[in-house]
Amino acid sequence: ATKNELGASEFHRLLARKQGTPDSYGGNVPKLETEKALAVYRAMSEAISKGLLRSSHTPTLGGLAAALALAAIGGDLGAEIDLSLVPCEDSLDDDGTLFSESNSRFVVTCAPENRPSLEALFCDLPCSRVGAVSAERRLRIDGEGGRRVVDIDVEALRRAFKETLYGV
Repeated sequence: ATKNELGASEFHRLLARKQGTPDSYGGNVPKLETEKALAVYRAMSEAISKGLLRSSHTPTLGGLAAALALAAIGGDLGAEIDLSLVPCEDSLDDDGTLFSESNSRFVVTCAPENRPSLEALFCDLPCSRVGAVSAERRLRIDGEGGRRVVDIDVEALRRAFKETLYGV
């Protein structure tokens, strides 16, 4: 589940730098609930063992925004995402949902025929289908009230990612 845990996140660090207060990271830092985490990791292990996943990214560094971008880049495919479907324990705005770095979460993709088995495996955990992979190489994310908050070409994501690695 996504929580109001943006303290010391990449998002807050960026905001602090832009505001000229780089030592101010604000907000609640992510906490680990070991029993819940263990259940999620056991389900992930089983999903992997059964070959149910096509991809998996953890949104702990950069939040869902980064995990979704990396999934799109890695698969060279797009996605249509609805933030209102993300399981949240706290009331979060779009930024909070996109950039929270709560622990023990995964963004996964699977083949359509594996969806029922995957959903059954995670049925007692905070899990939700929040979107779908698309052949069109664009990442589109809708937020509150269906408002489009992200609409970007996968190649633009790839260039931005490589710039951070190589300074290109």
